[in-house]
Amino acid sequence: MPPRYRADALLTMAQDLLQAAGLDAPIARSVARTLLDGDLLGHDTHGLALLAPYLKEVEQGRMTRSGEPDVVNRKPAAMLWDGRRLPGPWLMERALDHMIPAARQYGVASLVIRRSHHIACLAVYLMRVAEEGLLGIVASVFGGHAVGNFADVLVTALDQAGYPKMVGALVLSVFASTGAFVMMASAHAKGMFDVALANASGQVTQLPFVVLPFALILLAAFGQTGVIPLTSSGGVLPIDLDTVSVLLLGFPSMLILWKAIQDDGTVNWLETTTMIVIFGLAIYFLAAHG
Repeated sequence: MPPRYRADALLTMAQDLLQAAGLDAPIARSVARTLLDGDLLGHDTHGLALLAPYLKEVEQGRMTRSGEPDVVNRKPAAMLWDGRRLPGPWLMERALDHMIPAARQYGVASLVIRRSHHIACLAVYLMRVAEEGLLGIVASVFGGHAVGNFADVLVTALDQAGYPKMVGALVLSVFASTGAFVMMASAHAKGMFDVALANASGQVTQLPFVVLPFALILLAAFGQTGVIPLTSSGGVLPIDLDTVSVLLLGFPSMLILWKAIQDDGTVNWLETTTMIVIFGLAIYFLAAHG
């Protein structure tokens, strides 16, 4: 059984280390509390596992140590901030300080922060929103308009070259997942296999059981409201060999990985080979017939 530590002791340790690295005391406490809450919510990859990388960012001057964000534009229920590379948890805490009262007064409020440092576990901030009896959405977007422009150019170029649009979607998916791939590869290189598997486990639990059903529900809703065209039979997706094959081939690889992680926390060569073959077949069906 892994060792257990008192939450208040972990909070004090994280805050002391962040202050020793140079963060102002209020900022250090905000960051430490957010990382600890991420662990307490079960998001190990976005909890105190980020403390060491954060300390390195502070020491190398890539994370601003003190101050407040600059207000670029202010409206009664909408604001734009320049985060000045301040710690994301501190910026999010200050953002909620402004947005919660604004949402109560105007019914809805929004705030965009540019040049923020990493904001850690998004679910932590939604807890505070929910405790206030409000509904909130928190999103982290990397690249802004540049990402959208790149996607347009890539998909257009592939389409003109005669490739199916699904090939462009698959290529974009690889780019979108680059951060997770780098994080997992870095964790493997450092021997932090628990962090690497936690990332993989997180994707296993999210993709088949949350994202896929939600996507299918959205497709049905969009089809019924006329946002997307229906098939000749009145459906959204045709039930044919291609779509059924992708669904049938998608679940075994995720199930194998999930079982392997729950079993002994490792993935052997047989399990790895099986997942690669199944995943490769799914990609082939998507690229060739999508």
